[in-house]
Amino acid sequence: MDKKTLMALRESIKKWERKASNPKSALSAANRDNCPLCKLCGKDCLGCPIKKLTGRKHCVDTPYDDWSSSLYFGHGDPHLAMLMAQHEVDFLKSLLPRSK
Repeated sequence: MDKKTLMALRESIKKWERKASNPKSALSAANRDNCPLCKLCGKDCLGCPIKKLTGRKHCVDTPYDDWSSSLYFGHGDPHLAMLMAQHEVDFLKSLLPRSK
């Protein structure tokens, strides 16, 4: 993973950590416009470590989908959204390079 991608991944983790720890933040929008990885990799997700792992664009079949669904199906329950945001944090952290 190059330095720019690693930096964007770390910024994305910070964003999701805020969502996982704050009810108001958990319910706020998360999309390509405010995602550091999306801003770096563009609409085709070129070079995105998430796409590299899943083979899918736009975070399909990742915990992001669960968080997004929790907003609708959970009827805006901030605690459910925070839990789903934590799953996203864990997922993103799993993409970090292993220390040697």
